Amino acid sequence: MEQRIDRLRVARVPVGEINDLSTAIEHDLVAERGFLVAVDGDEEQLPQLRLPIDPRAAGVRTGPPQLGEHTAEVLRDVGITESEIRALDR
Repeated sequence: MEQRIDRLRVARVPVGEINDLSTAIEHDLVAERGFLVAVDGDEEQLPQLRLPIDPRAAGVRTGPPQLGEHTAEVLRDVGITESEIRALDR
């Protein structure tokens, strides 16, 4: 693979390696630019990816919801009654 990349570079073709997720996360720039941030200061939870356009990590407030955590709320929002929601939960 490296040989192909070198040949493309010699031909002045913009090219670079593609990292897998674990390699990308371990890259020096990720730490340097603070792309991984703790959720609400909770160091036990996996860090969340901060978007480069969100310098204060304002978009990272909580971790992802648990499966079904907001189901009843969403059903209420679309007009399902409480009794219908309870019937679905059985």
